[in-house]
Amino acid sequence: MYFLELPFKNLSRRPLRAFFTLVGISAAVGSFMGFVGLSRGMQGACREILIERGTHIFAYPEGIVDLLGSSLDPALGHQIASLKGVKQVSEELIGLMELDTGQVIFVTGWPPQSFLWKSVSLQRGRLPGPNDKHPVILGKSIADALGYDVGTEFTIRGKKFTVVGICKLGPLARNNTIIFPIELLQKLTNRDNKVSAFNIQIENPQDPRVMRKIIGQLSSKFRELCFVEGRSVSDNNKMLQIFRAMAWATSAVALFIGLAMIINTLLMSVLERTKEIGILKAIGWHPLRILSMILLEGILLAACGGIAGTLLGIVGIHWLSQFPQVKGFVYPLIDSGLIIEVVLGTFALGLIGSIYPALRAVSLNAAEAIRYE
Repeated sequence: MYFLELPFKNLSRRPLRAFFTLVGISAAVGSFMGFVGLSRGMQGACREILIERGTHIFAYPEGIVDLLGSSLDPALGHQIASLKGVKQVSEELIGLMELDTGQVIFVTGWPPQSFLWKSVSLQRGRLPGPNDKHPVILGKSIADALGYDVGTEFTIRGKKFTVVGICKLGPLARNNTIIFPIELLQKLTNRDNKVSAFNIQIENPQDPRVMRKIIGQLSSKFRELCFVEGRSVSDNNKMLQIFRAMAWATSAVALFIGLAMIINTLLMSVLERTKEIGILKAIGWHPLRILSMILLEGILLAACGGIAGTLLGIVGIHWLSQFPQVKGFVYPLIDSGLIIEVVLGTFALGLIGSIYPALRAVSLNAAEAIRYE
């Protein structure tokens, strides 16, 4: 029992140094959780919205990084629809737009006959009709944030629009989107007769062989387009891939700094306790016991910093997502899997960071250590 108390006592000898080390580890772990949680949340939101829509295959320009800037001829959709095995195709126009209130939101436009409208589950109101002049449907989160309801009129770029429906809560991407009839959005964004992507439904989506065959046929016939299965579109999105790589790179740097702080703290601790370690060796302490003591100190530092960092990451990322400037663009996803990864990673961080200081302590000569001043 006394042996297990030693790491606490040893670290408490220099409380200020231990505190700043914990702050560094907490910041590293919190950054890791935040960046990775954001990356996974954006992937999940992208995947969920396509699954809800019933999009089996998603098509967009080959090699494009930012889907918001893509521009395609709608006639390509009719050519895709003529392929055997394709059930129906819907164009989609995607963009960002600043409301007169100053809030920037996602906007999307669909043709009136599109199958995508069938996926819209309304809490209040109705879908746009042929007699509506400038109708839009608001996602639940956007409607709540703006205080708009069915019948509310508002202006975008000097043009007046009427809210005809409010979506139920669903995938995060839908909650923070305004849906337009596509012709309205094309005129509003000066992108007449242009679309961003195509949503494709096929006859037998449950059969993976059929899915692969149709994707292969489409890819060979329309080389200017990239065709991916709806469920895996987030894995192939270049913008998400770049964001994911940046998240991991930034997290790796933060964790490396945390590792360096653990090594520095424990090395200083071993140096200051050189005489004490020499005495422990002289009275018969086994090298493995001394090794275990230093390793436990490192693991304890990492564990405390990991707990604080986990809480910091969870609170910080959800706090950030509530800012009006980023609300609707930030989709944090911190699940049990990520927390387990953080726990295991933090344990490894403490273990790796304490190996060198522990070996340094074990290698000390007892007689020389006792004489150390």
